[in-house]
Amino acid sequence: MRFRTSDPDRPGRRRVRHGRGFRFLDADGSPLGAEDEARAVALAIPPTWRDVWICPWPHGHIQAVGTDAAGRRQYLYHEEFRRRQEEAKHARVRQAARGLHRPRRAVARDLARRGLCRERVLACAVRLLDLGFSRSGRSGPPPALRQGAGPVPRGVPFLSG
Repeated sequence: MRFRTSDPDRPGRRRVRHGRGFRFLDADGSPLGAEDEARAVALAIPPTWRDVWICPWPHGHIQAVGTDAAGRRQYLYHEEFRRRQEEAKHARVRQAARGLHRPRRAVARDLARRGLCRERVLACAVRLLDLGFSRSGRSGPPPALRQGAGPVPRGVPFLSG
């Protein structure tokens, strides 16, 4: 399937409150036909979203855009588009993982050194990154070391706050 590029800044369909539910309108304000309304309903757009834009094409890569209760812009992508994107991402991750054995061996070798030489300190930093101790958007320890996940192994540094 070939996707059409969706542009939420262009005219599309809208969802507006109507009583206890919603109405779906075309760009000119007229109600959608039964088939188009069924597609809009099937998107399962969260009811808390405001200012909802719905793609006029069934094969648009972005199917809907809205603003959530916290004021953040949210997107609903076409299921097949998302599946392809995730498949491509996982292929890239697998490719990157194939090359990790060599640096991991070098890190293990440098961690086995004695004292606090530069190579050992850098290897420690790389190992902590490899274990996931420093990830953007996350505060606190990695999931495996959170409370209730088991004891923290000896020698594992953890800074809170």
